[in-house]
Amino acid sequence: MQKLLRFAAAVIAVHGLLTAAPAQAQTTTFANGNFETWSNRNATQAPDNWLTTDDIFGQFLPIPFSFGSVTRTTDSHGGAYAVKLETVTMPGRGDTIPGALMLGTQLEAFRLGLPGGIPFTSRPQELQFYYKLTGAHAADDSAQVLVTLTRFVNGAIEPIAVGEPLVLAPAATYTLATVPLTYISSDAPDSLQIAFTNTVVNLPHPGTALYIDDVSLRGTALATRTKVASDLRIYPNPSTSGIFELSTAEAALLTAPLSVCDATGRVVLREDKARATANRRIDLSGRPAGIYSLQLSTSKGVVTRKLVVQ
Repeated sequence: MQKLLRFAAAVIAVHGLLTAAPAQAQTTTFANGNFETWSNRNATQAPDNWLTTDDIFGQFLPIPFSFGSVTRTTDSHGGAYAVKLETVTMPGRGDTIPGALMLGTQLEAFRLGLPGGIPFTSRPQELQFYYKLTGAHAADDSAQVLVTLTRFVNGAIEPIAVGEPLVLAPAATYTLATVPLTYISSDAPDSLQIAFTNTVVNLPHPGTALYIDDVSLRGTALATRTKVASDLRIYPNPSTSGIFELSTAEAALLTAPLSVCDATGRVVLREDKARATANRRIDLSGRPAGIYSLQLSTSKGVVTRKLVVQ
């Protein structure tokens, strides 16, 4: 069972930080982004145009079966329904099963090296959705979202735009979340991939619940590439002590809220907006050696850097 859990987590393993951005005038929607349409699948109700935990595990099970980790709920932001991703415990076994949700209908695409997701040709500025995240261990379990735009050419997937990593903060009421898209190509995409999970830790806590509703794309990107924080300097990196110093001419980076994730996607450090200083210190002393991901939330988007502890 743990092998299956790792497979599910690998499909949707992402990390980052909640950001807010001003709403854009243009909104691009897609089929069932508001989770109003559901059909019978895997012995339960499942959202149309989305793949769930049951679909992932269904690749290994001889008969349709629902774990109950992805369900329809009337506790919605807009309309009649939303989707609820919750970590559940299997009766008689004690294994915990997290909730996973991926846009599209063809799970085998991931195994065959195909783009997956849905056909999509626009160039939006950001992903937007509303969420609630509850449970005693919601912050520790690191609910996350991933979004990418790709193009399939000559048998290979080419990235067109990527969403900055996003770790969702606990929220008792529906909260707007925005993921800015960074474009690395001027080509038009042909596919959109979006994935949510209520946890990425190896031993998720039962009861952590992520509610998602009203998923859409906003704005129109004009620039070929997005440039944020090109002069951010981190020293030393690698660090033998686990202490890092940040310096930059962009003052907003030195005061921005930040989070640091380990290689599994678990948040190991989170800081709110800091006081303005000439440099900013990040203290990972006492943490195991390895590669960590730093995310700084700014008005221009989320800035991500790798931190290496030796």
